Amino acid sequence: DPPLQRQCVKTMDILTSLHDQGIQTGVASRTGEVDGEIYPWSKVPYFKKQTVDSSFSEMTFFDAEHRNIKDVIRLGVQCVLVPKRVTMRLVVEEILQFSQGAK
Repeated sequence: DPPLQRQCVKTMDILTSLHDQGIQTGVASRTGEVDGEIYPWSKVPYFKKQTVDSSFSEMTFFDAEHRNIKDVIRLGVQCVLVPKRVTMRLVVEEILQFSQGAK
């Protein structure tokens, strides 16, 4: 499926660019295999495990589900609701706003 392949390439470009800039990322993707999801209900346990190396205020979370945003934002994590898909433009805009203290 060419559109899906293009989207995967764009996603990899975003992740590679972030990695090259020294920005740590954690990645998850929507799946139809609910039984295989690591955190199928709340994402909060995942974030609580990540505070060993980072504080919540140093994290940005992109998600397409409002309920996940609502749960995670309570921890002090910067959250971005993504209506369709993550784009390089969206990531750059959010990182710039975050680094300037706008959020």
